[in-house]
Amino acid sequence: MIGCFGKVPASPDFVSLHGASDDVCEFDAWLQGALADMQQREDWRTLFDRLPVCYFSYRARSGNWVVGGLISSRDSSARRYPFFIFQT
Repeated sequence: MIGCFGKVPASPDFVSLHGASDDVCEFDAWLQGALADMQQREDWRTLFDRLPVCYFSYRARSGNWVVGGLISSRDSSARRYPFFIFQT
């Protein structure tokens, strides 16, 4: 399954295509934890905004893999959150 999830400037909220699968939700929870750790730094906004395209492979507890790429992004209200495209 191919899909996407995250924030884009053209939308006021999250956009999602197949982003509700258990494996993708598990990856997103891991990503949220990593972002929470990042936000402990004073310069996190600068670091987030300069994030290059990142490719990832994540093995879910189910044994399935989620692979894809993510970029830093934000919604139409300028709230930061990555946007990622994935395949499971």
